[in-house]
Amino acid sequence: MTDTGTRSETFYLTKLSQFEALGNAVRVRLLHLASTPITVAELADRLDMPKTRLYYHVNLLVDEGLLLPVDQRRSGARTETLYQRAGKWLQPSPTFLEDVQDIRRTAEVIAGAIVNPSRAELESVLDRRLSEGTSEGTFVRMVATLTSSQIERFSAEITRLADELADEDGASEPSPTTYAFTCVFVPVDPPDRSEET
Repeated sequence: MTDTGTRSETFYLTKLSQFEALGNAVRVRLLHLASTPITVAELADRLDMPKTRLYYHVNLLVDEGLLLPVDQRRSGARTETLYQRAGKWLQPSPTFLEDVQDIRRTAEVIAGAIVNPSRAELESVLDRRLSEGTSEGTFVRMVATLTSSQIERFSAEITRLADELADEDGASEPSPTTYAFTCVFVPVDPPDRSEET
């Protein structure tokens, strides 16, 4: 079996259940590790989890189209499947919000997909800082006044910059660390609707 799914640069999330799948820190870490083809046994070793527990998460991500079986290889008498993330970038489809029926439920699920993994990562950063005295990781919240087109440009520039920096030769530094970052663009001062009447 080779490349049973179509992997793309950007995978667009089209269903609320895909956001629900991303609201779990284990699944987010699993997807990170699956940036290149990897078996469940390798994932279990890297995540320090039993394979039996990990299969639940792998199957859920495959069912949601976020993780693709891309190849198989022999391991002794068994055949192992290699999995890879559906896209380098995961982001909502541009038309995702057009079909929303339950605004509150949608907001809860999307917030969970953003906050839950970020909370787990932040706890890990703080734990390492307190127990090991490391300085890796940071947290920042910024507020800026921007137009819709500037938000689109900002998002595109972040993606371009992340790609550019990842492609740089980091030979002068010992070993690069993989960082997760989340950008959420939400109006903090919504327009006054009373002026429209």
